[in-house]
Amino acid sequence: MISESPEIEFEEFVKVVRSFCVIFESLQINQKTRLELDLGITGDNGEELFRHLFGYFKIPLPKSERDFREMFKLKPGEKLFHSEGVLPMVKLVKSVDFIQFEQVYPITMGELFEALFDLKST
Repeated sequence: MISESPEIEFEEFVKVVRSFCVIFESLQINQKTRLELDLGITGDNGEELFRHLFGYFKIPLPKSERDFREMFKLKPGEKLFHSEGVLPMVKLVKSVDFIQFEQVYPITMGELFEALFDLKST
């Protein structure tokens, strides 16, 4: 269950993401919505969204890549987003065993919300 930050509610967080990424209101977003697979946020767009969220909510940026990886509990070699342009190809050929794609953790809106506001509260 998503614990609401005393300073921000999940719905406000969704509005900021929706506005920055130009996501229509008709697309339902909840805690289980995956940034990449459900919202199509990949590569540089994902990085820009993160920078925007850290700035908008005045959350200190992680001091190192290691801190960032720990924030999202990423495994070695794992990323949060595919390179731009790769996602459609991944969806098309994901059943082919011999093609290797980037290891990407399918982060959800709820996980992002919790990670950001856990960091802000420390």
